[in-house]
Amino acid sequence: MILYFDTFITEEPLFVRPKLAAFENKIRNGCYTYRQQGKLDIVKYTLSSYATVKWSNVLIKYELSNTSLNNSFDEFILELFPNATIIHNRSANQKEYRRSLEILDNFDDEWVFYSPNNDHPVIATSVDIFDDLIRMGNNFKKDHKNFISIYYSHFS
Repeated sequence: MILYFDTFITEEPLFVRPKLAAFENKIRNGCYTYRQQGKLDIVKYTLSSYATVKWSNVLIKYELSNTSLNNSFDEFILELFPNATIIHNRSANQKEYRRSLEILDNFDDEWVFYSPNNDHPVIATSVDIFDDLIRMGNNFKKDHKNFISIYYSHFS
């Protein structure tokens, strides 16, 4: 199975709501447990959880709002996935997703674990569950020639 991670990483909120931010900061500053975690640290935690799975190939496309961190983040990624293909550009439109599909098509594996979220680590009692899911997917594919998707979380 191929790991395809594709995301934008920034500390900037999508929408700024001053009253909500003030309330959140009051909670975060009032208790160490609820302190604000850096987005890059969250992504590293997520990728570390993915490193427990044996991937056939790894494609990591990311864009950092602070590009000065690209080199150190690349080093981190390559420690986890020495043969990873790293691209410093997320897929933000159809053309870029098509480029990703071309790369994925060149890998010798039809199963892709698509991860567009930077804060969804693997939480499972055993990563063997992926082998079971792939086995079930392959069996289902024998009878149904359509594309097969496996929902692995609360993915929409």
